[in-house]
Amino acid sequence: MKSITIFTESYPSGKGETFLKEELEHLEKRFDTVLIIPMGIGDADIIWHKGTRPEVKSGNTRIRTLLRKNWKLMLKIMKYEWRASHNTKYIFKPVHFFKMLVFSLKKSEQLHNEIPESSYLYSYWYANWALSISMLKNIYRPKAKWATRMHGYDVDVQQTSTGYYPFRKWNNQYLNTAIFISEYGRKLFKKDNVDFTGNLELAYLGIDERRMAPMPKGSAFIIVSCSSVLPVKRLDKMASILGYLSRRVLWLHFGDGPGFNLLLKHMAKLPDNIGFEAKGYVKNEDLLQYYLDNEVDLFINSSKLEGVPFSMIEAGAHGIPLAGFNICGIPELISKNMGVLMDEKISNKENADKLESFLISQLSRDRNYRENIRKEVVNKFAAKQNYNKLEKLIIEN
Repeated sequence: MKSITIFTESYPSGKGETFLKEELEHLEKRFDTVLIIPMGIGDADIIWHKGTRPEVKSGNTRIRTLLRKNWKLMLKIMKYEWRASHNTKYIFKPVHFFKMLVFSLKKSEQLHNEIPESSYLYSYWYANWALSISMLKNIYRPKAKWATRMHGYDVDVQQTSTGYYPFRKWNNQYLNTAIFISEYGRKLFKKDNVDFTGNLELAYLGIDERRMAPMPKGSAFIIVSCSSVLPVKRLDKMASILGYLSRRVLWLHFGDGPGFNLLLKHMAKLPDNIGFEAKGYVKNEDLLQYYLDNEVDLFINSSKLEGVPFSMIEAGAHGIPLAGFNICGIPELISKNMGVLMDEKISNKENADKLESFLISQLSRDRNYRENIRKEVVNKFAAKQNYNKLEKLIIEN
């Protein structure tokens, strides 16, 4: 009986991690039991996605008893991390970090009680679950195999709000395999974690073959973007770039977030030739249906930091040309025959000129060009090949 436990941030609840759906559909064919544990807020329930849940072991130990039994380990982790990082955050927030340790200690016991002994451990991010899993391995299951996906904010410290990954050097001792969604992330992690002795592997996200989106024919060019409305997504920069276009354009943005009202203000300042619509949050299946029902000339991303955005992979799989900056993992997706690779080092006006040249060329309305985009994306990010590789990395390393 092959078992896998998948640690997520919120999936299957919440709005995020929709790109895990296809991966999960593949993994559930390969494992007899599949457990999903979302971190959520506070304690997370274990979801038996596939297989019959056995009887849970005896109830959880009181936290005082756990602390008495493991106080040496707690002290060791704090000392180890302090010496490894020399990070002053421990001086100013000792209670905060101690609470993280206590939470993870409690969680590790719960995981041990409820997860099958033979289950492979697979965290979808190298973030909130990491300390609990490393404690699980240290205290209860030293032989367990742990693999983690690594995307963007869990690889590149620039993408964090704190500028620091708590307990990373400690966790690195227990991680068997780090699986990156971009070669950029793999190289960055290797540079920043020179003492890591586990496996560093590249396995792109996967997508099943998609139908071609309709060929655009209208007098206005349709440009679509899709992301959370956060500062790192730089939708203000996107608005500025699009504002320099002289052609008639309709810009549609899918996604919401704390900066949504500010996005509306930026849109309202656009010149008359740029129409706009902020769609807000839309379910993933509705967005994909939009691609099949509507004409789209270009999908654009203006993020400052990324992995390889799945939103761009999805658009490209429908044959929609792509535009994004030459940062992080985006050049691994956008080849010279797939749209526009904008330059981080030039002005918004100059990047707008690159976009305008592409639109004027009518390549976005060339069937062969769009079919080539679809083929390139589906070949490089083919679900079957990429998730077969992922399964092997989880099991064999």
